[in-house]
Amino acid sequence: MFKESLYTLLKKEMLADEKQCVPIRCKSLDELLSGVKDSPGVQRGIITELCGPPGSGKTQICMQLCYSAILEGKKAVFIDTNGGFDIDRFLQILELRSNFDISHTECTPDDNRTENFLKKLFIFDPTTIEELVDIVQNQLKQLISENPSITVIAIDSFSFLVKAVQEKPKEKLRQVRVMHEMVSNLLRIAHENNIAVILTNEFTTRFDTFGQAYFIPSLGPNFHHRITQRLSLTSNDHEFLANLEKSKYKQNQIVKFQITKRGVEDL
Repeated sequence: MFKESLYTLLKKEMLADEKQCVPIRCKSLDELLSGVKDSPGVQRGIITELCGPPGSGKTQICMQLCYSAILEGKKAVFIDTNGGFDIDRFLQILELRSNFDISHTECTPDDNRTENFLKKLFIFDPTTIEELVDIVQNQLKQLISENPSITVIAIDSFSFLVKAVQEKPKEKLRQVRVMHEMVSNLLRIAHENNIAVILTNEFTTRFDTFGQAYFIPSLGPNFHHRITQRLSLTSNDHEFLANLEKSKYKQNQIVKFQITKRGVEDL
């Protein structure tokens, strides 16, 4: 029997993924993350990690991705572990972007847009690692079965409550176990339900042998090996940089973007 080459199998997988993206609606980021101009955006069926310091755009991207999914008639989940979700900011993005976005897509105008948007966005706000585990392991499964049109799950910040476990004495092994169990379950959810799962991860400070400080993602290499795609974010004044550090299809690339009242946009 003829066996297909690895290249052919990879091309088939790439073609299958081409129409499986949820756009952020920022062209530079969408093309960076998908690698496919005809179907840009965050890939469904995998986990995408956003890592970076505070103020680098992680929460804004998560909120805008949820907005974009709902704009296309789907539903989204936002799991807010550190109080970063701002309903007023989400409504501002909706108000300032939706007329333009609807005019440039096949979306249908909606007279009750705000009310219907909010009905399609599910918010969780766990305050302990136990609550987060219960959401990931149990509640999401039921929610998705009742709402099969969910296409985005954003956890902001995934590292916030996971790191809290490590701060307790002799809890390092428990942290690793809990993290791996949740990531495994999220990978299964993403794959089985064709959902774009996006997690945010903070930076932490380390020092080299000369005492110079540098920053690395706080959950370390164990987490890095489990996620499919990583986007590292930084900011300098009003300029934001996104570095694609890990991807199935593309080499490292860096793009610039900005955050305005309308949300995440191209420069």
